[in-house]
Amino acid sequence: FADVVSPMHYSSHFGDNYLDHIQPREKRTYELLKLGSERPVRMGQGRFQVRPWLQAFRIKIGIWGYGEPYMQNQILGSIAGGANGYQFWGPIQEFYIPGRVQKELFTE
Repeated sequence: FADVVSPMHYSSHFGDNYLDHIQPREKRTYELLKLGSERPVRMGQGRFQVRPWLQAFRIKIGIWGYGEPYMQNQILGSIAGGANGYQFWGPIQEFYIPGRVQKELFTE
């Protein structure tokens, strides 16, 4: 049994044509994380929490976005998909960036 499932739907691993119908292109990250959270939430039927891994580093991969707007789209897409939170991972330890984004999103 699992208490938490943590999918890794990193947009940098998807091709340029994935979710090609979504415009503006920068919104693809939001939709990818939303869809990537909805499916395990639906499959789990409340038996476990879904807490996806999000990329916590500056990324510039064609259509997927860059910097703070990219991180905002990851967070908001995960929440919209029903995730019970999220976790950040980054190989270069720039965790101040997602911290700043979360402060902007969740502080009045």
